[in-house]
Amino acid sequence: MKIKTIKIIFIITVFITITFRANYLFINAFSPSFDVVSTATNIVDGDTFDIASGDTIRLADVDTPEYYESGYNEASNFLSELIYNKRVYLDVDDIHTYDTLGKRIVCCVYVDYNSTHYLNVNDILLKLNYARIWDHDNEFNPYTWSLFLPKLDSSTRLKWLGVSLVIGIIMTYLIYRIVLDAVKLITAVLYNLRVYARRKGVNL
Repeated sequence: MKIKTIKIIFIITVFITITFRANYLFINAFSPSFDVVSTATNIVDGDTFDIASGDTIRLADVDTPEYYESGYNEASNFLSELIYNKRVYLDVDDIHTYDTLGKRIVCCVYVDYNSTHYLNVNDILLKLNYARIWDHDNEFNPYTWSLFLPKLDSSTRLKWLGVSLVIGIIMTYLIYRIVLDAVKLITAVLYNLRVYARRKGVNL
């Protein structure tokens, strides 16, 4: 294989590796991070539901009416319309994970609102008066929730891809120069060793 071909293959490989790696890191750094993505398969009541894995989810820090209380059907029906058979994005409590019963996973739950935002299910229940705040010992603070969580839209993805391409070009050039200088140095050292060996009458 010719030296020129080896150089081209090396440059392309380094460029693709760096660009894709940088883009992956950017996308993950600036995208919302969820612990679980699943589908809501059953609505238990206004603040509890099951997901495809069989786990039961308890909405963190909100409380909706029990079956014997006024507003039970309204809250349950609203939650059903919002999430049933839809993809749900779960931010699981990092402190305890489960509720005091040890059976239900405590989460702040999101659903797709549109192409640019997720909707905070816990917060919409509060804002529409289907639930009241029931603040527990967990990582969440219902007083600071935002109703919408931005997604990483296509334009932002393209922006980070552009940044990644620039980084790929710069880093590829730097690595190529470093490798080229290293090869030149090694070649020069080997050449000098051969010259020195010949003077001493030693064949290398």
